[in-house]
Amino acid sequence: GLAVAWVAAGRKYGVRILNHVGAQSISESKALAAHARLAIECFAACEARRAAVAAGTATRLTDLALAAADHAYVLTVERLCEGLEAVLNSYAHAADPAKQRVAALWTTAQAE
Repeated sequence: GLAVAWVAAGRKYGVRILNHVGAQSISESKALAAHARLAIECFAACEARRAAVAAGTATRLTDLALAAADHAYVLTVERLCEGLEAVLNSYAHAADPAKQRVAALWTTAQAE
């Protein structure tokens, strides 16, 4: 879904995008970087948990609890990614030229 695609793009382009965002000196750059970092860390935690469940090293849960935990992990990542994407997309229509540059970087990274 969106979260997997965003994190995949983030792995390939994320550092470059975040460096460019920081270089634009917009007031929100630290918050954007922290938001992106949190999304990537949550995705990594989700993947680590899936691997632990597959390997049988995770705490045993009932089927219902396991399904709820899976849903919570994925939903958290999706919401973080969707929120960050919405902010970055909104910058395309911002009056601030720095935000418009960030939106252009985001659009370019998605197209590559």
